[in-house]
Amino acid sequence: MYKNRIEALDTGRFVAMVPKAHFSLDNQAIVGGTSLVDWSRRVVEWNETATADVKYFSECGIDKKRDARFATNNNGGSCLSEGNPKGVVRLLQEKHDSKKVHESLIAILQAWSLFSQEHKIYWWISHGEMIGWFWNSKLLPWETDLDIQISVQQLLQLVAYNQTLIQGGRFLLDVSPGFMVRSPQKQNVIDARVIDVTTGYMMDITALSRIRDDDDGTVYCKSPHGYKYEDLMPLHETLLEGVKVWRPHNVMKILRDEYQEKSMYQERFKRIYSWDRESLVWRSSVSGVGCILLGFVIPLLTISF
Repeated sequence: MYKNRIEALDTGRFVAMVPKAHFSLDNQAIVGGTSLVDWSRRVVEWNETATADVKYFSECGIDKKRDARFATNNNGGSCLSEGNPKGVVRLLQEKHDSKKVHESLIAILQAWSLFSQEHKIYWWISHGEMIGWFWNSKLLPWETDLDIQISVQQLLQLVAYNQTLIQGGRFLLDVSPGFMVRSPQKQNVIDARVIDVTTGYMMDITALSRIRDDDDGTVYCKSPHGYKYEDLMPLHETLLEGVKVWRPHNVMKILRDEYQEKSMYQERFKRIYSWDRESLVWRSSVSGVGCILLGFVIPLLTISF
């Protein structure tokens, strides 16, 4: 059953294996013509947060799913406290407008897809996007951000475009100064983001790397979540919201490991959303429901069906 569903979603195109070497940092690596040793030295010089777990990204909103620099409330007010030089973030208590959220997220996905094709950056969907893709090739209706993964060597390529506005100037590519730190961190799990500067909604980019010599080929993000190289590669081209994206090779195993088998068959979520078998969409049983529901926040990164 699952195999047929996957075949219906995929385009049939896949890429050769992203080399294992792309998941490790060594002295032979080159970034924009500069040795990795020089890059490491420069990063430390740029900002102490490269080696200390000092939080770089600032989020706001009750669920912290918007960039504090660009998010506004429904009245146009800033997410940042006025007159505060440190930019202390205050919470926006309003629920998300699901339509506005998804319009922004799909625009981010489209812009990133074009940018990555142009610069030959290979990446793949992860977390909630994999679940949404599995069910109907769409974002989950309660999703308020995007998550993708790349190899650590591809992350280094992004540094050359750090702090640049891409695809017409609407989307900011922002790389954390701590991108060279590959050991687990609490405050800087996210390596980079693509942010819609008109809404504050964003796509989290996490790089995977080898952090142990005896890990049997497992690669890790900084959470750390671990993934087998053979479960990731080769990447398969597929569609999410009509946009060409890449997915891991053994996507079913990754979904089971991360969210359990029920994430692929249970047709109710939080007693609010139910799966419509006829139209193949998730429907809300609460009129006018947004992404913040009934006084609690839906845990997007720990989805429990």
